[in-house]
Amino acid sequence: MVIKMETIDGTHAANAISYVLDKEKARKENKPVFLAANNIELNPLTGKPYSPVGVLMDMQLQQAASKHKVENPFWRIELCPPKEECRDWTMEQWDRFCRNCVTVLDSTDYKTEVIRDMDGYPVIDKRTGKPKVKVSGKRTMLAGSQYIATVHFDTGKPHVHIVANRLTMDGRIQDTHKCKERAKMAADIIAERYGWVKAEERTNHRMERIHDAAMKVLKGMDTWDIEAYFAEMRRNGFEVEPTCDSRGVCQGYSIGEKLYDLDGNYSSTVMYKASAKKFGHGRDLTVSKLYGTWQKLHSETAEVRTESYRWQQSSQQNSALPPRATISSRTDDDEEYLKVLKAKEEALRMSGSKQQETMPKPQPSTHEPTRGEQERDTAIFFAIKSIRELVRTPFRTEFYPLDLEDLLPEGIVAKAIDMEQEPGSSFSEDNLKAAADALMDMVECSAERAVVATEGLLDVIQNIALPETRPSLGGGGSSNNDLPRKKDDEWKWWKNNGFVRNQRSRGRKR
Repeated sequence: MVIKMETIDGTHAANAISYVLDKEKARKENKPVFLAANNIELNPLTGKPYSPVGVLMDMQLQQAASKHKVENPFWRIELCPPKEECRDWTMEQWDRFCRNCVTVLDSTDYKTEVIRDMDGYPVIDKRTGKPKVKVSGKRTMLAGSQYIATVHFDTGKPHVHIVANRLTMDGRIQDTHKCKERAKMAADIIAERYGWVKAEERTNHRMERIHDAAMKVLKGMDTWDIEAYFAEMRRNGFEVEPTCDSRGVCQGYSIGEKLYDLDGNYSSTVMYKASAKKFGHGRDLTVSKLYGTWQKLHSETAEVRTESYRWQQSSQQNSALPPRATISSRTDDDEEYLKVLKAKEEALRMSGSKQQETMPKPQPSTHEPTRGEQERDTAIFFAIKSIRELVRTPFRTEFYPLDLEDLLPEGIVAKAIDMEQEPGSSFSEDNLKAAADALMDMVECSAERAVVATEGLLDVIQNIALPETRPSLGGGGSSNNDLPRKKDDEWKWWKNNGFVRNQRSRGRKR
């Protein structure tokens, strides 16, 4: 059971109402079926609204009569029961299901939110000694507002579409805060009442199924090859989307499962990031841990291979030793056998010590980080901290303005510059996305929180000011030995020209 809920503007609402009442592209047998209407004038002959335009005008007149002026004055709600449960429902059952969902949404609010400081710690009330909280996400008031609902069958998964007015009939405005969380809570309540499996349980079962399939693939691989692992998972029916840096090295990947309806037709694909906290056991399917997971599944084979290697190395070293004593094939004297082994071990030890004496000692690195490298490390640190605060704080659903305008753009650009092998490649949206994925891989979080954070990072990348012409960095004809200096010059260019478009327009300098 899934309930999707969002706010939309007037233009989107006009298209949504037309889609709900009369979907032109649908086949005749898959036309949407009108289900219910609330506070909407209906045609007495047909029992349906007169037209989509009439429904929209009724809602807009109610909004115009209110003192509230809001940017997105409409609700767009989608009710998705399990397809195997609702396949044979009658219209009376669909109508009852829709009204039950409206009732549950109108009785579900997001209880409290803990107030936290910039470091993510709860703010303590000095008077009571308890963390400060605030009530947020007040329940909807759909029963007292205008809405229309229809059932759609054209996707192979029947679902209900609702378009509602956020302004109630008595002029009150419905709260949008935490609307997605409230929709998820209402979906869980409905699923429990009907005895269905909750969406979170379905997700956990699906992720466990993918994990088991990945383990079978890894166990069947005689030699380690990440591309062979991806190819075998695809042959087993899963979707794999690797993320590579500018050098072509895989930095992370997402894996998903195709969903089909009861008739066997493709419905959709659900993807999960391999670095998500809930995916796998101890994040054992991440790129950094895949090889170790493969080794654990081949521990016996690896031990045999290691022993064989050691035997070959010992045989090669023993062949170079001067002959000491030999054991006749006609004797089995244990003491003589032990003496021979001891002599060989002593010879190996002496030869090893001589090699260590002749080998030059490694010299300590004399490289000192430049100011640009230090600044980029600091920017990456604060960007990771911002991502960690978002995914670890249960009540946050978006980044703070400071994160969006300063910390995250600088961290993404700094990471892109550090990852590049050719100066100037950070002036590419693909490289910025690869850098954002690399930052996400450094933070442990659930699949749901990873999706929220990734969407926020993509919005940040859209706002980063990419140059129309690529600036010159360090002049032409330079060798690759000048790459650190060119990276510092590139970082200096980004600082001087600003990271966000609206900040560039204000003449922001660093």
